[in-house]
Amino acid sequence: RDGKPDRGASYNIRGTTSIGAGGEALILIDGVEGDPNSVNPQDIESVSVLKDASSAAVYGARGTFGVVLITTKNAQKGGVKVNYNGSFSFSQRTVEPDLVTNGLQWTDDFVEAFVNNKGTMPTSINNIFPYTPEWHEELRRHDANPDLPKVQINENTGQYEYFGNTDWDKLLYKDVTAGTDHSMSITGGNDIANFYVSGRFFSQDGIYRANTDDYQRGNFRAKGSIKIKPWLSIDNNFDMMHKTYHYPLISYDQTLNIQRNMEQQGFPMAVMYNPDGSLTYSAVYCAVGDFYNESSYQDQTTLQYKNTFGVNITPIKDVLKFRGDFTYVNTAYKRNRVLNYVPYSTGPEQFAEKGKSIMMDNKDETRYMAANLNGTWTPKLGKNHALSVMGGWNLETSNKDTFYSERDGFLFPDRPNYDLMDGFYRNTQFGGNFLISKAVTFGKQKDLFPFGRKVVDGCP
Repeated sequence: RDGKPDRGASYNIRGTTSIGAGGEALILIDGVEGDPNSVNPQDIESVSVLKDASSAAVYGARGTFGVVLITTKNAQKGGVKVNYNGSFSFSQRTVEPDLVTNGLQWTDDFVEAFVNNKGTMPTSINNIFPYTPEWHEELRRHDANPDLPKVQINENTGQYEYFGNTDWDKLLYKDVTAGTDHSMSITGGNDIANFYVSGRFFSQDGIYRANTDDYQRGNFRAKGSIKIKPWLSIDNNFDMMHKTYHYPLISYDQTLNIQRNMEQQGFPMAVMYNPDGSLTYSAVYCAVGDFYNESSYQDQTTLQYKNTFGVNITPIKDVLKFRGDFTYVNTAYKRNRVLNYVPYSTGPEQFAEKGKSIMMDNKDETRYMAANLNGTWTPKLGKNHALSVMGGWNLETSNKDTFYSERDGFLFPDRPNYDLMDGFYRNTQFGGNFLISKAVTFGKQKDLFPFGRKVVDGCP
């Protein structure tokens, strides 16, 4: 994994699953399939893991690669209790690369390696940065006298020449990042009714000095139950999660793969800015200057709310009981990607741009519904025998709508809006899918031996 704050973990319970296709464990949160990264950690009561044949026997084909059961906290009887957890954190890299930031040393090493490999002197550095023996000698003179300017104009070409000792890694990354995490819960109740309410706010600062990758997430949960009759009770579990993530993009290739660009074009003898205040071509090409321009980025927003309503009926206490529940989950994901040209100059009054002028929008909405009915009969057969018979019915539907739009040509780069664009290229796409799954289960347990289940999956 790349370590991004919104990147979720994968769960491997049974080792290598299949060649090529792979497979991960089924994650159930309070009995409903979900993403554990969307749960407030302070809400988790317990985590159970099912593996081997037991997971497939209980959950069918979806449990082939194992099952992780996450149960959130329930209300506690008694007076109202308030609990708060808060933390502030500061992070710093434990290992930093030992880079050559002296321009002369880097150039000497490059020329030596180039001559040993090619047998001739270079005419450029990585086909981008101009190289001549005369410039190399001038770099040596600047290295011996730090008072000389890092940028000067070549009288023959009229373009800037650079004699810097730039630490691009230092310009890109912060020395320290900060984060905060706050959670609060309120619970209470009695034998008739109870409740549990919790909330969380988590924020993590980005690692970049400019156009940084900030991440924020909020959670809210409300659970409760009411006993209407001695044999009848209802319960409800509502959960909401909202997260936002902003991170920079490289304007000319729509990625965040800045480390690759720095390895290829982050020459220490280059500098960030020209004397006129414009970015240098090397700064834009290695993407550090692109980040400092702060005009290309991606904003991601996810809003998910989930509600499960259940009814419990116990006609015969400790012998016969039924439960039915209905779950609705709505997940809305939005991604806005903006790319803008980055201006730079190669000499006095020699201005140019690199990148693209384009905006892209992705919108996905998934609506998931699940209904469950199950019953358990456990007759009393004496001390030496036990029998348990259960049956159940399950229906799940999932409907996903997708939308994608794209257009180029910003009239005002600092105001990204489709109405303020004049490009001829346009692209709009719609899509979606619909899935129904049903299952019928039954089983029995006799004389304390494990019981079996039969599961039928398919569409009606």
